[in-house]
Amino acid sequence: GPCLALRADMDALPIQEEAAEGEVASPFASQNKGVMHACGHDAHMATMLCVAQVISSQSFRARMRGSVKLIFQPAEENGNAEHPHGGAWDMVHTAKVLEDVDAIYGMHVW
Repeated sequence: GPCLALRADMDALPIQEEAAEGEVASPFASQNKGVMHACGHDAHMATMLCVAQVISSQSFRARMRGSVKLIFQPAEENGNAEHPHGGAWDMVHTAKVLEDVDAIYGMHVW
């Protein structure tokens, strides 16, 4: 059957997470100095892991025709001189994650 791919990005951004003036730091704030999941990348990963749990269940798999490939893309926003396109270029052209894919969907929270 067809292969459907689902893509989520998972990079942290080079931003120091700080509490607003007069507020206490969030318990879910980044534990790594100088980086944070500023535009929902942690939500992307959590959502994809939930999807993985659902689609791997026996009841779901029994109704499925084809396969689902979960793509966790690194460096979505972190291109540099060596890799100006970020992680997408390597995922597509080096790892060739889309070779057997018939359709792909992605999401982005903000």
